[in-house]
Order: sequence, then structure tokens, then C-alpha cells
Amino acid sequence: GGGGGSDNDAARPGGGDDAAAADDGEDDDDEPFDHTAYQHSGPPDDIDEKDKDDPVCASAYVASHYAAFSAREAAMSTRPGYMDDQPFVNERMRAILVDWLVEGHLK
Repeated sequence: GGGGGSDNDAARPGGGDDAAAADDGEDDDDEPFDHTAYQHSGPPDDIDEKDKDDPVCASAYVASHYAAFSAREAAMSTRPGYMDDQPFVNERMRAILVDWLVEGHLK
């Protein structure tokens, strides 16, 4: 946007021209961000309920598909210390490589 901030600054929290106006004066940087505060702990909403009578939506299979996806995700996720065992690639290099692969895929 105008006024000194770039368009990318406006897309980031705390960036852009309105950053000073949005600042409430409190310093939130001294406490770590709690990612678990945003996670829903109850049962998921049944978003397929309205489609249960539509055979094209195949909502009868949704629960089994999500169970299979969750099991696969748990089995295939990288372990926490994965990058520690990479002698030739550091985190920054890996991030650049992944960005390059994604950009190439989108073209």
C-alpha cells in the first residue's frame, strides 16, 4: 500500500500503514505464542450432514477416509530431529528448495 509500507507488509500481522494504530501499547513479544489455544478440542462439526442424501457427495465414506488420512499422517510425518541428521542441507537451504519446488509445480 502507499505511505511507505509494501503490499507484503500489509499482509503480515503488525505490518503495513495501520500497524501503529493497531498497537495497543502492550509488548506481547516476551511471552511465547500458544498454538494450542486455537485448536478445537470438541468433536468436529459434521459438515457432510447436509449432503447425506446426495449420492454424488459419497458422504457415507467421509469418516473412513479421514480415519485413513489421520493414520497415514501419523505414520508418514517427519520426526522432530529430522534436520539434525542432514549434513549437507540446513533449514534455510531446505526452505529455499521447497519454495522452488512449489513455484515450479504451480507453473
